[in-house]
Amino acid sequence: MISLIAAALLAFTPQKLDVSVNVKPGEAISGIRHFRIMVVSDDPVTQVEFYVGSELRDSDSSIPYEFDLDTIEEKDGDLPLTFAAYTTKGDSAKKVVVVKINNGVALGSAVHVSKGIDYLHDSKWDQAIVEGRIALKASPNDNQARMVMARAYLGKRQLDKAEKYAEDWQQSEPQNPDASALVTDVDLHKAFDTYSRGSDPGSAIKSIQDAFKAAINTRQTVLESGMERIGRPTEANLLQYADAAIISGRYSLAITALEPAFRKHAEDPAYSDRLAYAELNSGHLEDAMNTLGQVEKLAKLDPYGSAMMAVLQGIASNPASSDKYLAQAVSSDPQNVGVRTAQAFLALRSHNTAELAKVTADLNQDAGEKPEVNYYLSALSDERGDFDQGRTYFETAVYAEPLSEEAYLEEGNNSLNFAATAKGSAQDRKLRTDSAVAMYQTALECRPESYRGLEGLALCALFSGDKANALKYALAAMKSAPTQPSTHFTYAAALRSNGKHTEAFQENQLAWKYDPVILRGRAVPTGMEAFSYFYKFDRMPVMAPPAK
Repeated sequence: MISLIAAALLAFTPQKLDVSVNVKPGEAISGIRHFRIMVVSDDPVTQVEFYVGSELRDSDSSIPYEFDLDTIEEKDGDLPLTFAAYTTKGDSAKKVVVVKINNGVALGSAVHVSKGIDYLHDSKWDQAIVEGRIALKASPNDNQARMVMARAYLGKRQLDKAEKYAEDWQQSEPQNPDASALVTDVDLHKAFDTYSRGSDPGSAIKSIQDAFKAAINTRQTVLESGMERIGRPTEANLLQYADAAIISGRYSLAITALEPAFRKHAEDPAYSDRLAYAELNSGHLEDAMNTLGQVEKLAKLDPYGSAMMAVLQGIASNPASSDKYLAQAVSSDPQNVGVRTAQAFLALRSHNTAELAKVTADLNQDAGEKPEVNYYLSALSDERGDFDQGRTYFETAVYAEPLSEEAYLEEGNNSLNFAATAKGSAQDRKLRTDSAVAMYQTALECRPESYRGLEGLALCALFSGDKANALKYALAAMKSAPTQPSTHFTYAAALRSNGKHTEAFQENQLAWKYDPVILRGRAVPTGMEAFSYFYKFDRMPVMAPPAK
């Protein structure tokens, strides 16, 4: 009897059920707050619920019981939170905590944008996102907050979200070059991701080519707007105009603007260096040589001018003269980035991997953000056969400057070289050739008169058996750079493939004329022989532009 009474009393005795949480009443919380709930119970717990105010936000049925609160979605001020636990026997217990939401919205967006930018500099992407969101809550149309959000999501490789905020900024400020550049950056990241993960290589090539084209067009639009703001070249704005034209790859405009000033002030490197640089990069090597030769007669070449002369002598296969001018440049200004990129080019042209590694290591330490430096890092990796690393540096170069014509050409050359020399399947060789075509076409997007882009397309057509296009592109390349030996050599190969043997012989002799050291005495080339010369000896110099 006594035991029955005790059992009855026990049945009506409340079971132990207690809820605690890792937040204190009145505690100020901000950002994304994580809660851990501890439940002490004599009976199994079926569920724990999380309420914000009176609204059920979430529930959890397994240990550990955890919830997140995005406080940025709430108003600053007091906010009651309730954590409720339930057992298998139907018992329940609640823990109510009133916290204070304090994200500092009242401080205004500028404060949080500034904090977000600091986090971006430290690659603290999540913290930057929090500050950007608070800034947008304070000011929903703040474009600098959108910038913080886009760059933070880009850092996290959440590209769809990065794209949204970048495009919101661009739509709000369509003339802002920074907004356009950010959209371009996101597009390029999406393209490279597609290319690296693509299960359909042909579709991936098309995707990345479209992204390159969009990035190039955006960059060109920004640069053209800058030139329009500068206006027509005058004595007062001439150097600013020339620099803008050079950056845009519009070398003929720079040459036309600079020539009158150079005739009056041939001894001034501000004019001569820019003029020779534009002539060099447009493929008019004789003109560049004449410009610098005239300066040398009237005055001493400055270090940058000496470096360019070293490059020109190297291309002309005059190694002793090239070494002399390069020694002058290095001894006068060893830290000049233009001089050091000239060193890198000459080492690359001679396939001196050890020297190229030394120069690029120093450049990477001092100017690793420059597209020219990343081009040489990419080329060095390719020389070593480390094509994955080479692609990484290629991507960095294009991010830094979508108009990196030589970077696209380098990628095209590598793809075509693989197609020409590797023993893969016919399908794989075609894919590599298609990739090369995409890169050469992209180089032409940068600069439609790019003779090396045209020459690359001619060689791709030769390898594909497309004789008509081989002839068309080779002729266009030769007309674009009539003093370049490679254009005549490739045109001779295209003429030969089309059965035009007399014309091929004549073009081959012109190739001898412009490169008597390597080409004189060579027979009319096959497509493979033309590509071998193009690949080994026809890299154009990538020099950092003359300092402003």
